[in-house]
Amino acid sequence: MVKLIKTFKLIKYRKSILTIFLFFNFIFPIQVFASENYGEAMNWYKNNGSSYNPRQNYILGLKAELEGDITKALKYFRNASKNDLTKAQIKLSSLLIKSNNSNHRIEARKIFQMLSKKGNPKATLKLGWMYEKGIGGNKDILKAIQLYKFAASMNEYQAYLSLANLSLANADGKNNIIEAIGYTSIAKDKNVPGAKEFLNNLMPLIESNELSDLELLISILESEISKLKITE
Repeated sequence: MVKLIKTFKLIKYRKSILTIFLFFNFIFPIQVFASENYGEAMNWYKNNGSSYNPRQNYILGLKAELEGDITKALKYFRNASKNDLTKAQIKLSSLLIKSNNSNHRIEARKIFQMLSKKGNPKATLKLGWMYEKGIGGNKDILKAIQLYKFAASMNEYQAYLSLANLSLANADGKNNIIEAIGYTSIAKDKNVPGAKEFLNNLMPLIESNELSDLELLISILESEISKLKITE
């Protein structure tokens, strides 16, 4: 009887060992397999799948830019831009402008044109600058002025200083100087960095009896810009 009990215990023990053995040979390999697949999936995601996530691409683009890898940054910003992520489109265009490749600058202008038509103030300001400098296409000062005014109407107040600079660049008389002071004065009221110092340098260029004309001009400029809308 004792021998039978010992035999039964031995069988039970061996069965337990077998169960543990099977567990490690079937369950554990599945875990390893799953782990390996997870790693492969993550690698695939980093290389390919992230193109379906615009924000992820945008973050990767920022990281690549900080690391100085502009080629990778352009790739990630392009992927994000395909999903109409505006901040990625602006970053992409800003990098393309700095390129020595003329086709890149043309592409940048097209992106800013598209965003400007959608009413993006930063893109409109940048597009005005591209027209002013002749970057990515023809130089057109009148178009640049128009775009700066549109940007100002959308509360991109830096545009007022751009308008002031153009007024001075094209100054052929006192009226242009007064106009430049008018735009700079508005920029100062909007707390645009550098506007106060710029205005202090310009004010000595006009006489005291011209201040009333300046006050009227400022009112006219503000009224004109407030009524503007992007139409093309």
